[in-house]
Amino acid sequence: GKVSSMLSTKTKQNKFAVSWRSGYPRQEVGVCPSGCTPSGEACTCAASAETALAFDQVPSPTELRARLKIIASPPTGLCTMNCESATGVRAYTEGAAVDESTIFEHEGRFFKNQEHFVRVGEFSFRNPPVFVQRDDLHARDALAEVESLLDHLFYHPNTPVFIARLLIQRFVTSNPSPRYIADVAEAFRSGTYAAPKEAAPSPPPTSGAYGDLAATVLAILLHDEARYSGKGEASPETIGALREPLLKVIHFLRAMEYVEENGREVALLDLSDAIGQFPFESPSVFNFYLPDYKPDRFAVGLAAPEFEIFTTPTAMTFLNGMMSLIQRGLGPCDNGFGMYGGSCRNGQLMLEDPGNATEALAELDLLLTGGRVSSKDVIRKAYEAAAEGDGFKAAQKAIIMTPEFHTLGDPVAAGTREQLTPEVVAEPRSYRAAVMLFFGGGADTFNM
Repeated sequence: GKVSSMLSTKTKQNKFAVSWRSGYPRQEVGVCPSGCTPSGEACTCAASAETALAFDQVPSPTELRARLKIIASPPTGLCTMNCESATGVRAYTEGAAVDESTIFEHEGRFFKNQEHFVRVGEFSFRNPPVFVQRDDLHARDALAEVESLLDHLFYHPNTPVFIARLLIQRFVTSNPSPRYIADVAEAFRSGTYAAPKEAAPSPPPTSGAYGDLAATVLAILLHDEARYSGKGEASPETIGALREPLLKVIHFLRAMEYVEENGREVALLDLSDAIGQFPFESPSVFNFYLPDYKPDRFAVGLAAPEFEIFTTPTAMTFLNGMMSLIQRGLGPCDNGFGMYGGSCRNGQLMLEDPGNATEALAELDLLLTGGRVSSKDVIRKAYEAAAEGDGFKAAQKAIIMTPEFHTLGDPVAAGTREQLTPEVVAEPRSYRAAVMLFFGGGADTFNM
């Protein structure tokens, strides 16, 4: 049902969808309907524009939004019908009846009481809007077209649900339940959110306007499923998400009170290849990973977007860089994340060791995992077994190896890993090895 103009070769190639009123002309056994002729696999038809009355009485808001698309300038006269309605449609008529000259007002916007159609043989479709005239170009018209497209996308009925799911994935869990998405989408749509009574301090006020991000974020963060209360539809196996590597680096620097020497700004290397992520270096407009990505071993229907950049090389490089940060401070040495600033250390972590394992573990648990860490005995042993003065660093190294540091939610144990006995392929035997040393240049790989 797509159409294109026969005006030029370029317009012929620009096919676009339109809203047909009742079917559209198509070829059947090489024959087109009356008023049209075959053209390849399509039909070429003469077209004419028509204008029709949309309503003969004041419509409801739903009827108005469904049929009226032509915006009008605010009328100079006074409202004549349904003027006292706060949520309905008000009418401005030139006479006693509703006709094509009538202008309707709804939510501060004015609409002409007209529908424009294009007649194509015995069929017709809604005349699509044209902002830029081919022979009369104006920058204002191009701007109006862009603004209209943005409004169309912003107010599209799918937008609240689309935005809700993606924001929940970034803030809370990769697999929000339908109820969670619906609640957040409604907050986006209505611009309001009724926070739970136990939420403290009281949330900030919202505007009540469509698209209010304050209401949207409140709905995301204060929802039952976001607070792991057990009241939502999600299960422990589906709630949570893998954290983005760059956020983990910045989180650790801030939580451990990193300070650059000489008061300089923090300078990181481009970590795109190292950890799979870096500011302004997304490989495409679709982010570093797709919202529906999942590893092969995940159950059907579950998504894990961040796993798309969580590969063996990026995971190992991330851990090596974090170990260097803890041991030396931020710098380029030992696979560190910092730029070279004259030495191996551009700055250091300033959070002080409390002096004992219990307090150190409690502080690191709070700052780095939100009090969720489960392997406390392992971290305590690392602190106590370290050389004098290195206990805090040892605890930091241990806690960044825990699943709680790398995820949101409560990790579910998969059980004890099975101990596999290595298969003996062959009995050990003696062998000779030839070792070639090149002291004066590169290897002659062509003759090797």
